[in-house]
Formats: sequence, C-alpha cells, structure tokens
Amino acid sequence: MAVEQCEAIVLHTYNLTDSSKIVVLLTPARGKVRAVAKGVRRTKSKFGSSLEPITRIEVQVYFKEGRDLQNLSQAETRDSYPSVRSDLKRLGLGSVMCELIEQFVQENEEASEYFSLLSTSLKLLSEMPKNHESLLIFFYLKLLDISGLLPDFSRCARCKNPVQGVAYLDAGAGGVLCGACTAGSGEKLSAGSARIMEQLMRTDREMFERIRIPASSVEEMLNALNAYVVHHTGRQLKSAQYLNRVALPQRPK
Repeated sequence: MAVEQCEAIVLHTYNLTDSSKIVVLLTPARGKVRAVAKGVRRTKSKFGSSLEPITRIEVQVYFKEGRDLQNLSQAETRDSYPSVRSDLKRLGLGSVMCELIEQFVQENEEASEYFSLLSTSLKLLSEMPKNHESLLIFFYLKLLDISGLLPDFSRCARCKNPVQGVAYLDAGAGGVLCGACTAGSGEKLSAGSARIMEQLMRTDREMFERIRIPASSVEEMLNALNAYVVHHTGRQLKSAQYLNRVALPQRPK
C-alpha cells in the first residue's frame, strides 16, 4: 500500500455509512480517484468542510492497486471558492463543470490538462463579476479539445466546404453541417454563434473575457454543446437543470 500526497479538486461526494462518505477527486497524476473518508459525517470530523464539492485541497491518500475505493486520511483546503458557493448561478455553473470532468476523466490516468482546465475555470468563475455563461461555453470547448473531440466549426463535416450562414452541430457526423447537408439533423447554430466558438477555441484562458457573447446566442450554444457531449458520453448531465434554470439568461415572456 502506497501513501501519496497530492493536490486535488473535489468533484462529488455521496454517503457510504452513517459516519463516512465516498469522495470523488480529480488529481493531476492519477486522474479520477474515489476514496473513502471515514468519520467525515461526524460533527467534529477532522476533515471539516474540506471535502465539499468544488473545493481545491491537498490530500493524503492510501492507494492499493486493484482496489476501486482508496482510503483518504488527510485533507487540507487550498481554495473553497467562497464567491462561487455564495451565489446560486455560479454554484450551478461550477457543478456543471465538475460533473463534465467526472464524465470525461478516467481513473488511474494522467489528467494534468483536465486539472489545469478545471482549476483555472473555477478560479475565473470565482473572480469574474459577470460573463459567467461565456466561461461555461469556453469550458465546454476546451474540454472537447483536450479530449480530442473538438469539431471544426468552419467547414462542413460532410461536404468539407466552408460553412456560410447557419450551421448545425451534429455529433453523429463528427462536426458541423451546412444547410445543404444537414437533412434536419444536428443542433442549430447561427452564423454568429459558430464564429464566436471559433474565436473562443483560439483564445487562451486568461484572455477570453474580452469576447462578448450576445445573450441571444448563449442558449443555443450551450444547448448544442450539451447535446454534442451527451452523444459522446451516453449520459445526461444530472446538473443540466442549472443550464436551464440558473445558467441560461431568462428570456422575457
């Protein structure tokens, strides 16, 4: 049994016994780690609030090869993102990010790029005064890029011609389709939305805030990206309610 100390982000927790929880962590070197935190549900637990989802921590874990659940012995908070926790909208967006990472990252695989993406995105989410929906769109695109699933938004996946005007993001086709090739499939993207996605793909994480996304484009972009991800993962986001009730701008009736 090896003892390892590493940085981690808490993605998800669920109860195991009256006093213990299973904690799902994202780590740079081992990817997704599921570990038992004994006694964490007790009032005077040594873990305190360090194992709440959307928390960056320093942990000590006892690893045993071939075992699905590891043992978590220590955890110290590095950043609890208080401005995210205190705001329903930001909390919803952070939950979506963590769930996406949990779906894409495997156990026992190197995941430093995923860790950097989530850590940077949560920090931006906690610091940005506005433009939070744009951050989620940016997160989707970078996640797909790291995973090798990012589509080309400039050319039709079937005829290979440049897309002019409205495009349709079709996961089954592996990218966007032009109006002539869609045959009614795919999620509609206006010409402006497709251009913004291309621009975001070429933007680094610190500079994307300069890109302003019209409120009218946010909903169609998030819906299209979510459908694209669901096709590849085969799983609906449990936190998808936030996309509709919290994260997306409310249109006037």
